[in-house]
Amino acid sequence: MKEKLKELTKDTAIYGISTILGRFLNFLLVPFYTNIFLPADYGVINVLYSYIAIFNILFIYGMDSAYLKFASFKEIGDDKDNFSTPYISIFITSVIFLFVLVYLLEILFQFLLK
Repeated sequence: MKEKLKELTKDTAIYGISTILGRFLNFLLVPFYTNIFLPADYGVINVLYSYIAIFNILFIYGMDSAYLKFASFKEIGDDKDNFSTPYISIFITSVIFLFVLVYLLEILFQFLLK
């Protein structure tokens, strides 16, 4: 049990380091941003970050977590298939979502500017 907990901690550190570093860097840059930007401009940046978080959920739709869970079962399938299937799925749906967003860009700008 102790060995599995040690492995879980190591894997969490490896996969979560980019998220931790990104959030820590954002935290360190807040004083810099608030001195450089006007409050209205910084508000636009915050809204943009919130949209990025929402689009991240829509574009990836939990497939990253599903891949990590499925890949932990070594006896199921081929490693190449286990990676390529979610990758291709996310790529195709992201391209479709991107075209929809570009098509609806004018409508989205009008909605956001209200």
